[in-house]
Formats: sequence, structure tokens, C-alpha cells
Amino acid sequence: MLSTHLLMTNFLNGSEGRVYLDTASPRVCIRGPEDLTKNDYYDIGYETLPEDSVFPFMELRAAAVDRRRCGQFISKKFNRKFLDDMRCRIIAQLVTLIDAGVRHVILSAFGCGAFRNPANNVAVIYREEIEKRATHFDVVVFAIFHAGYGPDNFTPFQKVFLGFNGDDDCAKFVCSCEGFCTPPRQVRQKKC
Repeated sequence: MLSTHLLMTNFLNGSEGRVYLDTASPRVCIRGPEDLTKNDYYDIGYETLPEDSVFPFMELRAAAVDRRRCGQFISKKFNRKFLDDMRCRIIAQLVTLIDAGVRHVILSAFGCGAFRNPANNVAVIYREEIEKRATHFDVVVFAIFHAGYGPDNFTPFQKVFLGFNGDDDCAKFVCSCEGFCTPPRQVRQKKC
């Protein structure tokens, strides 16, 4: 019998084609964007949102492929294994959302930070898999933060999603943060 820890690890890895999504107990966002101008030890840097701006959200929890131990150079065969595993995990995210009827979703540069997955590859996988399931979503947003150092994950995602809806303007910047929105429902279906 598998331990609870191993069962949860497999679940978060999408081993059974699904990942964690708590639709029964939504979280509540009560804080706004970070204010880096404050330098107060006791202030956490996030203003409390006005009451009419507080909103519920559902947490999707999934584990990305961890490439930290791979080094810079890996064989094509090993790289293909990583990419196939990442594709399975991304599909598990999308299937979980679809099964729960979630039509508006905010995703990230899944595994492209500390886990060192190439942002271009991850963006391509997301685009391909979202295109296959576009009718199940009204809005898909990628919230991608770039701290100004380390790898730039934003630009590869933006480039990969340009033209997603059949025009060159589809990757929209949202607010002043680095993120863009792709409404997949407007995807033009390719004819084979």
C-alpha cells in the first residue's frame, strides 16, 4: 500500500490524469498588488483590498517536472522524456479544470523558474494543449512575473501565444504587471 505522502505526490504529478483542485472551499483574496515602496519592517507590502474588490478563487495545485539536477546538457532522448512528462502534467491541469467546469483560469510559467524548465517549450505545450480544448474555456490568463534577474519567462510565452486567436494582437498586456490574456474561445479552428 502506498503512503499518503506518495499518493499525494502522484496526484500532484498528474499520474492519474488529474491534479488537485479544491472547488468545495474556495480561497479568498483579500490583498492587492505588492507595494515595493514601503520599507516598514512590520508591513508585509500588500495593501488590504477594499471590501468590494475581495474575491474568491479556486486553487489548482500541480507539480512541475524538476530539472534542477540535469545540468545544462542532456541527451535528446532524455529531454524528450522530460517534455512528454511535462505535457502529461499540463494535460492533467486542463482536464481537471474542464471536469470541474472552470471556464476562467489563471496559469503560470509552470516549472520555468526554480525547476529550470525551458519557457519556450512549456509555452508551446500549453498552446498546443489549450488549442485542443479551447471551447472549454472563456478566458485563459498567464500571470508571469519577471523579477528583473534570472531567466525571462515572460517573453517566450508572449511570443508563443502571439496569433493565438488568429491575429497578431491576441497576447494582451494586463494592467502594468507582466501578464497577458488569451481568450481561447475565439481561436480559429485549423482545417486538416
